[in-house]
This record gives sequence, structure tokens and C-alpha cells, in this order.
Amino acid sequence: MTSVQGQGTGSETDRELVRALRTSSLFASVRVLAVGVVVVSAAFAFLFAGSAGQSGAARLSGGTVAPQGVIGGVPAQQPSPAGPSSLGSTPATHVNLTASGISHAGRQFAYGYDLAAQVPKVLNAPAVQVAQSIPGGFEAVPIMGWGEGSPEVTPGVFDFSGIARQLSFVRASGGTPVITLCAAPDWMKGGRAGTSDWTQIATAPLAQHYLDYATLSAAVAKAFPQVKYFVVWNELKGFWNPTSHVTDVAGYTAMYNATYQAVKAVRPDALVGGPYVSVHSLAGPAPSTVPTPSGPWGHLGAEPLENISYWLANKVGADFVAVDGRSFTNDAGLTTDPVTSTAKYAAVDQWLASRTSLPIVWMESHVLPDATTYTLQQQAAVRVAALLEMASSGASLGLQWNPEQSTTWDEGLWTPVGLPGGGQPTPLAQDLPAVLGVLSAPVVLARGSPPGTLVASGPNGAVTVTYSATSASVIVTGPPH
Repeated sequence: MTSVQGQGTGSETDRELVRALRTSSLFASVRVLAVGVVVVSAAFAFLFAGSAGQSGAARLSGGTVAPQGVIGGVPAQQPSPAGPSSLGSTPATHVNLTASGISHAGRQFAYGYDLAAQVPKVLNAPAVQVAQSIPGGFEAVPIMGWGEGSPEVTPGVFDFSGIARQLSFVRASGGTPVITLCAAPDWMKGGRAGTSDWTQIATAPLAQHYLDYATLSAAVAKAFPQVKYFVVWNELKGFWNPTSHVTDVAGYTAMYNATYQAVKAVRPDALVGGPYVSVHSLAGPAPSTVPTPSGPWGHLGAEPLENISYWLANKVGADFVAVDGRSFTNDAGLTTDPVTSTAKYAAVDQWLASRTSLPIVWMESHVLPDATTYTLQQQAAVRVAALLEMASSGASLGLQWNPEQSTTWDEGLWTPVGLPGGGQPTPLAQDLPAVLGVLSAPVVLARGSPPGTLVASGPNGAVTVTYSATSASVIVTGPPH
């Protein structure tokens, strides 16, 4: 008997149906059809236009399911009729991406952040007002870990109260929620049911539990119909073999495919993406044996690009491609000034656009190896530079990891609420509204002199970033007359 705690629903009947569907000839036929037929739903147009999304899951039916959960009275979003589209070698033109709606003229870049473990501290703090001041923000929350308990500590017993708490902050701040389908309950990873060993948070589900994880993900999607965006897993955690130094990208893709199909079965309107690969870079030029994009910031590592390529070739469907990465190198840190180093994001975008028409979503983007050695204004300037690089090179969404200022991560949006007078806007939060106003239309980027100068210009104005070892600034000017 399935039971549910907190905000969310689930059914053992649904779980059995997924198992039956996966082994049935009908499910196999639908899966084959999914690879050959490209469908873009009208809900997908809310996020991106002209982008290809493959739909391929048999829809669950039957069983007794409790009413779908909502947060704060937000009603379920109903699926819209699907319309045809096609994949091509040329990257598609994206439509505007905002929390409030779309414009079919051009492409709009959006900003966001991963809430991580911040919600319990900021829900009633002035930080909510800071979040409200940033237009069109997207806010990602995990289903387990980073402040969240296990959503299914015992098989068939769901507890989505932690997810609901996180989403209540998103709603209060006026943001658009994104659910990261990571991590997994212990019993899916070889541990004991009823326990959570948090030292194993980065362990992936065992292959025999991929379907169980897919079913849990579908239950989450069904419980929160107001959430449209779902990312499967995080940085291929647990799929890296430290002995062979090889990533089991085939295993991840198998889990992704099962999860994609299960979520689409219960939420055809949901937008699902992956593989959330961390695209690292290394110092110096790329080796001639494995050439990859390079610049003053170093060169892209070959393995993450190979993993993305495998996923692109073997996924059953996707509504967007998700990646993350640091602007500095893994082996030598910054190899140029921090602003010039953010050109790495454009290099990744251009590499992705040459291989897929899927919209590009940056789930994380770390821009400074040690934020404590930079002023808050320097940190803000480097973050804005990263957003300009992403927006001008075709990305649709750029998230950073942590919205609260800390000494551990890059700049935040508000000062620590645990300190007296906390929750106040940082220089980044003060700069972002005007910057995002310019990025609400396509921009062209120019790299100025001296190094550390960037200018992004478009119909809505211009953003000029200047950076030096002692100072930095972000200047926004209005649209040309």
C-alpha cells in the first residue's frame, strides 16, 4: 500500500504499471516510435520555439491516485495540443524565455540559481524581496540532499514535504521552479530501506533500480503539476569509476531514458532535459590528438564532450540540453583575467549548437576559484560577464549555484540572513535587473581593451563590464534612439 507524506502523491499501482509497460511489446513499440518521431508540445513553446523534443513514453492509466498536489493554491497547468517540428543541423531560433510569458520575436536569455540548502533560512527573510526584484528568475530545487530529506526512504512511501517547502520559496519570490531529479534513496543504491546515509549522497542508483528511480521521478512530477521543468540527475554523480577513470555514460543514459519516459507518461506537458554534464577545462592548448575548443582560458576537456555526444545520440527524447562548468581550469585555476575566462561559456555553447538544436541550459556556472580574494563588485562584474557570454552565444538559461553570499561559493544575491541585518541585496542583485532588461532581446558581444572589458549591445541597450585587479564596474545604458 503506497502512502504519501507532505505535498505529493503516488500509487503502487502506477509503479506496477510502469514495470509492466517497460516489459510489454506496446512499450517497446512506443519507444521505437519515440526515436523516429519528433513532437513539440505547445507547452514546450513556452520555453523555446523551433527546438526539437522527442516524445516517446506510453501514458500511464488506471490505478487509484490521490489528487495532485499544489503549492499555495497554484492550479495545475494543463497540457496543450502538440504541434509538429523537425530536427536540423542549424541551431533553432529560440523564443523569449521568461517567467511571465513569451515573445515570438527573437530570443531572450533568462537568469536563475539553484537554491541548494538555503530555503529554511530565507523563507521569511528580506532575501525574498531581493529575489522578487530580479525579473524572470528560474530557481532549481533537488528532490533529495542539499537540505532535503529522502523523498522515498522506504519503497512506496513518499514524503515530498521538503520539496514543497523549497517550492514555497520559489512561489513567494515570484520565480519559475525547476526540479532537479537528484539524488536517490539509499535502497536504490544498495543501502537499507528506511535509512539515509548522507555520505552516499553522490552515489547513483543501481541499474536494477533505474525503473524505480524513474517511477519516483514520475511521482514527483505528478505531485507538482505547477512545475514544468525537470532535469535528470546532477553532474553524472556516481557514474564515474575512480579505478578505470571512465564515466558510465551508457548507464546514465539508460536511467535518463527510463526517467524521461516515466515523467512524460504522467505529465506530457513537462519539459525534461539532461545530461547535466560538468564541462571542465584544462590549461594550455588542446592536444592535437583530441582537439577541443580553446582560448586564453584553456581548452575544453575531451571526456565531458564525449559524454554529451553519447547522450545526444542515444537519448529517447529531450526538451533541452543541460550542462554546467567552471570558467577556470581544473589543473591551473585562472589562466587569464576572470572576465576573459568567461569566454569558455561561449565556447561550450558554440560546440553544443554545432551538434544539437536543443535549447542550452546552464545549471551551474562557477566563475571564481576563491571568491574571498575579490571584492563584491568584482564578483558581480565577473558574474555579469558570464551571463553576457552565455546570452550572446545562444544559451537560453544561465543558473548559478547559491543565492546567498558566502565565503565558499561565488557571489550571491543577498547577504547571509543569519547575520544581523542580513538578507540585503549584494552589488550583483542591484546590477541584475537592468542587465537582464538588456538581455531580454538578442545581444552582440564585443571584447574591448584592455582585457577584462566586455560590451554587450542590442535593441534594449548595452551592458559594459570593466574589470581590473583593483576595481570593477557594470554599466547599463538605455536603448539607442
